[in-house]
Amino acid sequence: MIALRTAQFWVGGGFALLCGWVFWPSLVMIVHAWRTNPEYSHGFLVPLFAAFLLYRRRRLLDDVRFQGSWLGLVLLGLGCVLLVAGGYVAVDYLNAVALVPTLLGLAALLGGIPAVRWSWQATMFLLFMIPLPFRLAHWLSGPLRGIATFTSGYTLQTIGFPVVMEGHTLLVDDYQIGIAEACSGLSMLFVFLALAVAVAIMNPRYWVDRVIIVLAAIPIAICANVVRIALTAVAYWGFGEQLGNLIFHDLSGWLMMPLALGMLWLVTKFIDLILLPATEKVHVPLGPGTLLTPRGSGI
Repeated sequence: MIALRTAQFWVGGGFALLCGWVFWPSLVMIVHAWRTNPEYSHGFLVPLFAAFLLYRRRRLLDDVRFQGSWLGLVLLGLGCVLLVAGGYVAVDYLNAVALVPTLLGLAALLGGIPAVRWSWQATMFLLFMIPLPFRLAHWLSGPLRGIATFTSGYTLQTIGFPVVMEGHTLLVDDYQIGIAEACSGLSMLFVFLALAVAVAIMNPRYWVDRVIIVLAAIPIAICANVVRIALTAVAYWGFGEQLGNLIFHDLSGWLMMPLALGMLWLVTKFIDLILLPATEKVHVPLGPGTLLTPRGSGI
């Protein structure tokens, strides 16, 4: 048994070195984006959380044996296809994404389905460390800018502030607040979606609850960005340009993320009110013909 574990260690280490060599340019690109682009500075935390997930699920390693699965070849093939396609069309994002099926394929080849069961959550979470391709980010930022401008403008008008909307600009008295691509809320959406996935993974809930938590991250992130823009407009109108710039550029990230997390906490409490928590047991008196079906299992 010890010899088998030792063989797994050395074979796995060899494959890890090979992956590091193949994906080294992609890893350098990813870390460079973390260091130079504030929108992806959260990337340093993603591998740490993935490692924590592997440690948290370490009990599943007891079922892992040194036996391969044909699924590993399929996943490795998918990784190779993405890697070649990314090099052919010169899209670094595909090269980086190829790392995910490659790692899952190696897990399947070394330890079979039990190894995939142990590692798939942590491996899939690594997708949040990869910067979005420029064209996709630009395509998403357009609608998000429109939603942010429209919603924040009407929010300010509803509470009584004189605001005029022109394109992606809010006119508040003599001040113009432009909603640029960097202010579209895409970065907050990406980061908060990663946080919501982490919360869903860590909570002992049914899969339906977890899906609701992840999907709720999208409107919550948009709402938090709208609050940021509205507070900026109020600061410009009431206290001048200096305080408005302070909120808009310096304090927005620190203020809005706790607000978004608070909204997500309210969502979880609302789920607990309308749905039965996974850890709660209900004692129902059984009678003739009683049929009990656990929530989430379906009939």
